[in-house]
Amino acid sequence: MYQVSRRQVLAAGVHAEEAWQLTRATRERTRTQLEAWRSWKVCWRELDRAPPGERTLVVCAICHRYRGGGGNWERMPLGLDGMLGTARGFCVSHGLCSTCTSRALREVRHLPFPALATAGVTHD
Repeated sequence: MYQVSRRQVLAAGVHAEEAWQLTRATRERTRTQLEAWRSWKVCWRELDRAPPGERTLVVCAICHRYRGGGGNWERMPLGLDGMLGTARGFCVSHGLCSTCTSRALREVRHLPFPALATAGVTHD
């Protein structure tokens, strides 16, 4: 009969816990990506319905989120950024989302330029 030491049982338990944590993290990433692709499909339909001169997708120049319907900044699905360069039918423009704008303004205020630090620029 095969005998298993207490140490082997404990090590197997640790490995099982690590595998479980990895599975949970993978499921969460998959769920997040599915939600991102669903949001992108909605945005794509809106772009497709817009008149040809108004088909512009605004992407944050720092975090690469895109401005979706209603002005909300959405996470870009994996692989989409590589496809945007070859997309036809709409333009890609760059801007800054509210989070990156706030972060950039906080950094600018620490620069030694008095005009920038006291310009009264507000952010959310």
